[in-house]
Amino acid sequence: MDIAIQSTGKAENLLKIAMANNLVPTDQPAPGTVITIPESIEKDEQIVKFYKANNVVPSTALAEEIEAPELNCEEKLYECFKG
Repeated sequence: MDIAIQSTGKAENLLKIAMANNLVPTDQPAPGTVITIPESIEKDEQIVKFYKANNVVPSTALAEEIEAPELNCEEKLYECFKG
C-alpha cells in the first residue's frame, strides 16, 4: 500500500499496481524488486507532490511494530479517579 500511496497518492491503486506486477497485494516485495506503475492509473498529483516536497514516506509496516507508550496517571485522569 505504501508504494501506491507514495507513487499515486491513492491507496486504492494498490490492486492495480499489484496486478500489473504479478504481485500479491498483501505481500511485501523482496528488496530490489522493481515495481512498475502503469501509466493508466489515476493519480492525485497534489498528494504525490506534497509527499515529495516534504520527504514523506508512508510506512504502514512500521506502524505495526511500534508500541504505544504506557500513559501515566496524569495522562489518564479518568482512570486514576474512577471509583
